[in-house]
Amino acid sequence: MAIISKNSAWPLGIAAFYGAFVILLIVFLVFSTFNTIDLVTEDYYAKELNYQQQINRIKRTEQFGYELTWTYDKNYNAIIVQFPKNLDYADIEGRIHLFRASNSNLDKIISVRLSGSGIQIIPRKLLVHGNWRLKIFWQNKDGKFYSEGTLTLPFR
Repeated sequence: MAIISKNSAWPLGIAAFYGAFVILLIVFLVFSTFNTIDLVTEDYYAKELNYQQQINRIKRTEQFGYELTWTYDKNYNAIIVQFPKNLDYADIEGRIHLFRASNSNLDKIISVRLSGSGIQIIPRKLLVHGNWRLKIFWQNKDGKFYSEGTLTLPFR
């Protein structure tokens, strides 16, 4: 006495379920093979050991009240980084790391070269649209400082 009749759809449904599962696994495997995952930095562990210096830079920046601002100005078609007004701009040196989390090949490092009014202009032609993290390392006679934040560049 057979519980499943010859016209039952159960065997076909079970086969379709397992077939869909196998196809889903293959699609996931292909997707994960071609999807790159970039680390924040290549030498992650060496950078971790120097992190106390970074903490000291952040604390010193807060202690002196050296708040940097940045914005995208579409009239200049550039990112404008403004250093605090109460500094001797000729004394400042450093670098700006433009970090793109989605693709480390787009990262840029730019030397700090301030105008007489404490402005750094970063031309838009160097960058693509999307989310960017700015990491600004700079120093003057008072010590080493650090500022960090995000900026979204619109489509051109």
